[in-house]
Amino acid sequence: MLSVKCLPLFTNFNYSWEMKNDKVSSRAQGVNTGVLTIANLKPEDSGEYRCVMSNSTGKIASGYALITVKVALPVIIKQPKSTVVEIHGTATFECTARSYGFASITWKRLNSELPLTVNVTVTKSLNEITSVLRIDKVIGFYKGSYYCVITNSAGFVNSTFAKCVVTVPCPEMIITPSPAKVRPRANVTFSCLAWSYSGLVYRWNRINYSILPTNASVSFQDKSLPIDAGCFATVYELTIFHVQILDEGFYCCVVSNECGSVTKCAHLEVNTSPTIIVQPRSHTFNRHRRHLEVLKIVATGVGRIRYQWQKFNATSNSWVLPSRRVLRQTTPILTFRVLTKEDEGTYRCVVSNNDGIVVSDNANIAVYDAPNITYYSASVLAFEGNNVELICNATNDVDAIHPLQISWYNGTQLLKSDGQHIAIYTTNNSTAHQVFSLLILESVNH
Repeated sequence: MLSVKCLPLFTNFNYSWEMKNDKVSSRAQGVNTGVLTIANLKPEDSGEYRCVMSNSTGKIASGYALITVKVALPVIIKQPKSTVVEIHGTATFECTARSYGFASITWKRLNSELPLTVNVTVTKSLNEITSVLRIDKVIGFYKGSYYCVITNSAGFVNSTFAKCVVTVPCPEMIITPSPAKVRPRANVTFSCLAWSYSGLVYRWNRINYSILPTNASVSFQDKSLPIDAGCFATVYELTIFHVQILDEGFYCCVVSNECGSVTKCAHLEVNTSPTIIVQPRSHTFNRHRRHLEVLKIVATGVGRIRYQWQKFNATSNSWVLPSRRVLRQTTPILTFRVLTKEDEGTYRCVVSNNDGIVVSDNANIAVYDAPNITYYSASVLAFEGNNVELICNATNDVDAIHPLQISWYNGTQLLKSDGQHIAIYTTNNSTAHQVFSLLILESVNH
């Protein structure tokens, strides 16, 4: 409040206050008295004032009195408050200040630029100004200290710092390492995939061991997942090369961030039981053959490998030992002393060592009689230029799978019908399992 007085030498005057080049504020009191009072001074009240006095004989004006209103710095009446927000949530800060005359509010972030997702609104009422800073889709990078700066013609003031604390969920493991069972000297890889909204730290541990095997290698690869923007996802792999028996155990993937950690483990088993590389194959044989290697198998494993051939007995519906005619049944090759019709059937081999047992695929043995020639032409003496006819008749085993065929040879040369000098006629009686063949040589020569 400001009061200006005008003291005349005489009484009975009329008073009127004037402002040079402007009008006296409507807030002024005592405009027609000797004392002018202006409440709630504002910058626009600055100026030169004078008092005009008059009576019945005339009027007179006082000299001008200069009034300068100095604007005060803004006063913050509501400081922004710190906030804790979950990642991808919304953070809000509010600041209110009182200021006379024009004022503005600017938001800043300590030691960094404002995020790109900010939205600022400003409202004014009387001598107060309020600004709200809203940060949408908050990520970990947006954490920090925020403050507002209020400026008017007198200068500026800063608010207190308000912290934005961003909380993130603990890592989630999408792909966990799976148990593995491998052969010695093979390679094995354990994989895990985790994601989070903040950087992840991975490590592989081996339970009950302080370090990983020397033949182990760790690798990682960043992945883009269709989960959400700002998501960190990494595939982390542990590969053990040329696995040894001593590498057996539990291997654990540990993934952590600022929230906490998650651990998933998988067991590595080194399979030292035998492995069959070459399975036995079915065969067809003629009976009465001696010292015949019938079935073969190839297997590998650790330590001494044992073999036992077995035959399926349809009567008892079980696997039994082969017949006494078997010469070797505990070796990789099943060998018969003499092969007979009774040896037909389904066979398998049981392979074992001290660490396990493996059974081969089934293989069938079929035994047939050899074809029997029932008639053939005797030697023929022919003159040059004459025709010669030769006959061959043969029978086949009734259980034979393959059809019986008769071929004619001249020494080692296979003869075929040529439509000129050689004609071969063959008749096949499938019911009697017989084949008749006639060879005609026309105009024979040396």
